[in-house]
Amino acid sequence: MRDWLDLRPPRTSRGKSTALAFADDGITVNAIAPGPADTQLFREAIEQLAQTDYTGGHSPDEHVVESATHIPLKRLATVEDIAQLFLFLASDQSGYINGVTVAIDGGYLLT
Repeated sequence: MRDWLDLRPPRTSRGKSTALAFADDGITVNAIAPGPADTQLFREAIEQLAQTDYTGGHSPDEHVVESATHIPLKRLATVEDIAQLFLFLASDQSGYINGVTVAIDGGYLLT
């Protein structure tokens, strides 16, 4: 059966309860907690911030580079990075992974 993927970290306790409820049926339930990602929405937010003093005078591109310096891998996630995790968790290869939240943040939570 296909996994149910929860992209809302605050709801992970519900995901764990759901994982337990469906385990007997062979259905796995996991959550994905993405970190900073270089998406169109992120770029639009940076553009809006650039019109205020919040970015400290940095251009939008400079702010993106600055954001990445706080991540151990020194880059923002791409949409493809996050999609690959979704694909893995939805595949048979992850059949024994159940009830967990997987952070995909380049190590950001380690800092």
